[in-house]
Amino acid sequence: MNNTVQEKADLELAKISDYSDEQPENALIQIIPEFQYKSRYYFFLKTIAALCSCLPPIFKKSPAKNKEENILLPPRSILSIGTKTLVLDLDETLIHSSLKPAIYYDFMINVDNQFKTHKVFINIRPGVNEFLEKVSSLFEVIVFTASISKYAEPLLNKIDPNGYIKGRLFRDSCSIINGNYVKDLSKLGRNLKDVIIIDNSPMSYSLQPYNGIPIISWFDDKEDRELEKLVPILEELTKVEDIRCTLKDLRANKLKISSENIANLNNQSFQQQIYIQKLSFDKKGLYNSSKRETLFEFDDNEQNLQINL
Repeated sequence: MNNTVQEKADLELAKISDYSDEQPENALIQIIPEFQYKSRYYFFLKTIAALCSCLPPIFKKSPAKNKEENILLPPRSILSIGTKTLVLDLDETLIHSSLKPAIYYDFMINVDNQFKTHKVFINIRPGVNEFLEKVSSLFEVIVFTASISKYAEPLLNKIDPNGYIKGRLFRDSCSIINGNYVKDLSKLGRNLKDVIIIDNSPMSYSLQPYNGIPIISWFDDKEDRELEKLVPILEELTKVEDIRCTLKDLRANKLKISSENIANLNNQSFQQQIYIQKLSFDKKGLYNSSKRETLFEFDDNEQNLQINL
């Protein structure tokens, strides 16, 4: 055997574990045809190759993990490409339900669970239909609830007969963290910079707090207008580059989540104005050389600035 062939043999022997998913000796024969029945090296390599095929999986190439196996939503529809995703909670956000018979309720559903049929009385939050109609023209709308599908599916069929909601996720899609059902938005298969979640429980979006907008829990107040108030806020958020940065900046500056503040926050001159004013007032929240009313008040208990807009 010449030196060139022997060098090839040494090289292939060093890489022999890479061929454990196929027939190593065949691979070597194809690469180095001079081996066939010409040298003792062939029989040696053939024996080693057979032994390699019996090695534990740790020594073999591990198959690439399928990144899509944990994604909860299918790919976007053609109509929703380019839009942001709005995730809505169900209970106490869009509706309130009770097992107790109610004098006033919008509809009732039967839920079979544990060999028993339960009557569930549903009240719909004021403005739900108008809200869904409006946001469906701006966002890909998804409902993500910690409730079981046996209960939530027929309920959603009732409150969304027009199909404004394009995706439904239930308890089995939640992550359990410290005994709480948490909605992990990273599993939606959407870019988090384009995802907003509205939920009455901040714990539900605790893994991505800067994607969330809290809403007051609703039970039976017929004068409630919280969904209506959210519409201009959501309209303004469709214009921002990154939802997380905008909501984080609002909280950092102690600003109320409103359409005006979101628009102002995206205005660089407004940010400069806040910075300049921070430099020009004293600890009591008063300007040193101006009688103008400030945007700030100093809270001695928290030792920080409170911005009142």
